[in-house]
Amino acid sequence: LRGPFYFSAAPSAAEDDNSVVSLFAIADMGEFPDDGWSDMDEEVSTQPALVVSRMMIDEYRQGVANSDGWLLLHNGDISYARGFGAIWHAFFDMVEPLAASMPYMTSIGNHERDFPHSGDRYGGTDSQGECGVPYMMRTPMPRQEAERGGEERRETSSSAEMSSERPSSGRPGGDKPWYAFDFGPIHFLQMSTEHAFEEGSDQHTFIEDDLSRVDRRVTPFVVVGMHRPMYIDSTFDDPSVNSSDQGVARDLRASLEPLFFEKGVDMTWAGHHHSYQRTCSVYQSRCLKPEAKTGANVAPVHVVMGHAGAGLCTNIESKRPPFFESVEVEHGYTRVQATRDFMELTSVNLQGKVIDKVVIVPKH
Repeated sequence: LRGPFYFSAAPSAAEDDNSVVSLFAIADMGEFPDDGWSDMDEEVSTQPALVVSRMMIDEYRQGVANSDGWLLLHNGDISYARGFGAIWHAFFDMVEPLAASMPYMTSIGNHERDFPHSGDRYGGTDSQGECGVPYMMRTPMPRQEAERGGEERRETSSSAEMSSERPSSGRPGGDKPWYAFDFGPIHFLQMSTEHAFEEGSDQHTFIEDDLSRVDRRVTPFVVVGMHRPMYIDSTFDDPSVNSSDQGVARDLRASLEPLFFEKGVDMTWAGHHHSYQRTCSVYQSRCLKPEAKTGANVAPVHVVMGHAGAGLCTNIESKRPPFFESVEVEHGYTRVQATRDFMELTSVNLQGKVIDKVVIVPKH
């Protein structure tokens, strides 16, 4: 066994903090072994994952001194093991140079969680029986532990300077994989689109409570991470399928869009559709103009980052929806730099070419 490995996360957020943090933001990666060997051809369609991981590793090594903290954020569909334990091992071998050097934070996806009669929202077979168990054991994220008598004890993530002190419920490893943490000037809320998120659900209560507690003087940016997107350019809209791209997007908007708008969420970062997509600042499917004085967005920008390795999805509309500013069906990843004054997202393809760039400024 290699390790243990040690690293420092970003400095604690503070009102007078001028630090710069850097992130890699991805989803739907999968893996491909260095030697090209594949387990029942499971890795063949995800060979670009190896290229993406090497590009991120090289970028980190070249720029490590230029940032006060680094983070790898992976929003669902991690290894695509789907019951093959060896693929989990191969995946972590591939990303080890990053995961051993910085916090590696995740959200759960359909290929980690969904299986009939297992308690997920859809009941599909996408995890091939894993039911979230390998994911929860291999990527233990910060949660709260219920004390005897039903009281909750708050925990702090094992990653230095990263707080998860937000109310939740369930013991670590329980089937409630949502949490929140701060990284430099950004407050991240990581939710699960594979579990109930409707008003009245445990998760919705957690989300509403967490967003109500954000101190914009400390973390001026708020990003919600999820696997399935709230806005999506996709032709998959089948009313007979409870997990269709557009059907789930409508459900997410009905349950959470007014809350995200009210609480001033800056962005959502998702995956699931294997492409890169970005909306305007949008509310109820309408682009809204930024604040005149500050240039800050008044509604969230929604980004789909599902292009990190898994086979690309080509089922996009022939005419781009008016609230999308960028739709690219090619592999790559997104790098992020943030200070208290701005957050810049730059997405690149496998050749290193920039396919999209966006800068946002704080609302307050």
